[in-house]
Amino acid sequence: MAETTTTEPYRTYLREDQIPTAWYNLRADMPEKPEPMRLPNGKVATVDDIAPVFARALCEQELDDDTAYFDIPEPVMEMYRVYRPSPLCRAYNLERALGTPAKIYYKFEGNNTSGSHKLNSALAQAYYAYAEGITNITTETGAGQWGTARPQDPGGRPRVHRVAGHGHQRGGGARAERAGQQGSLPAGQRA
Repeated sequence: MAETTTTEPYRTYLREDQIPTAWYNLRADMPEKPEPMRLPNGKVATVDDIAPVFARALCEQELDDDTAYFDIPEPVMEMYRVYRPSPLCRAYNLERALGTPAKIYYKFEGNNTSGSHKLNSALAQAYYAYAEGITNITTETGAGQWGTARPQDPGGRPRVHRVAGHGHQRGGGARAERAGQQGSLPAGQRA
């Protein structure tokens, strides 16, 4: 088993003023670009094709292979400051168990309301939707993180549907409904 020395701390915390102010688009730095998003008919998706489902600004970001950084809007940053920065953790025990010389890190997102990274995305999606005048967003959630994240957005009236099979398999269906979610839909049924 490889010996790992703990010269770095188990957890590294950024100061609030060190929170990143831009989202990084990995595709911009890929020497070989991934296949483009395709519609069910095989056609390469355009912004107009996916705009009925997502806010236009998000569609433009999603299909952009060239822009390396997208500025995070200040209202989103303000919400991020509620639970960020989240610590970067070094997985020393996993490194030892695997016997690897690699340094393994993970982000601990348990500090935020949803206990998941999904709040990071939900806040941004809600911001861009409301900026475009969309006042109601419907989302689906299986494990509940999206359902927890959605009511954190300012404005609008969240409407969250859980896929029935998932929630009841885990015994969470009734709990989610009591928590203010709109209830469950049979798998495959749309709101």
